[in-house]
Amino acid sequence: MLAVASVCGLEMSSKNGSSLQILRPNSRFLLADPQKMQSKRSVSVKSAESQISLGIILATDKFLKNAFTAAAIEFPSALFGMFCIFTILLVLDSTVPDAAITLMNFFQPTLLFIQRWLPLIYVPSFVVLPLALKYIPASSGLKILCIIVGGWLASLSVAGFTPIAVRKMVNTEMIPAEPMPKPSPFSSIELLPSAMKKVFHPIICCALLSELAVFAYGKLLNFGLNPVLGFYLTKVSSNPGAGDILMGFLGSVILSFAFSMFQQRKIAAVDVKVGAYLPGFSFCALIVV
Repeated sequence: MLAVASVCGLEMSSKNGSSLQILRPNSRFLLADPQKMQSKRSVSVKSAESQISLGIILATDKFLKNAFTAAAIEFPSALFGMFCIFTILLVLDSTVPDAAITLMNFFQPTLLFIQRWLPLIYVPSFVVLPLALKYIPASSGLKILCIIVGGWLASLSVAGFTPIAVRKMVNTEMIPAEPMPKPSPFSSIELLPSAMKKVFHPIICCALLSELAVFAYGKLLNFGLNPVLGFYLTKVSSNPGAGDILMGFLGSVILSFAFSMFQQRKIAAVDVKVGAYLPGFSFCALIVV
């Protein structure tokens, strides 16, 4: 009883009538803040859901790869899975909209994680770039650079102005894009300010640091740069390197595109309607030519 009284801070009376007063409660037995406990519980639940959803996407990609390899199907398995997921979401949205929303909310943390770390897949291509440039003459390299830059600008111009011109021709109203949640930062501690990240992008810095690490490893073991780069990206499934492991997540990234397509399905529906006019425009252009 005294222990309970010491916890609760109560006043008790002994058998001889003298009162026993507890001056202050024992802080070791104070109850924790319910709001903090609820917050910690919700964070742990979200973390578990994120890990489960990420595991489902990785397992689906692995299953599709093995199934397509066993069936000797040359079509990319990840693209097939992406279209299947997109179709399932469309069917659920038309029949049971709440189920589609629940499914999207369940995979949302994983989608943000993949969206943030997506550029890492391209790091191995930058790291092994010296191997590709080794056998290209300087004159040919300059031509390739001009073609890449020119093609990049032309692709952006065509992709940007063509839909605008066609929509004006068919009087199609522009629909704003669905709001997308902002991805989390790469880490909880970021040393570079946002202005410097425009120049020193984390992906470029990661590629350069990987290149320096490969160079140092080759110097330390007297292997040289090119052999170590060959170990980094072997392109052999039985003996993968660090670059092969990173690029192995490309299938999971492609699967996640199905959810992004579903989020922008309204804009895609408008583009499909506008695209129905393109064959007619192309036919008229061929006649004119």
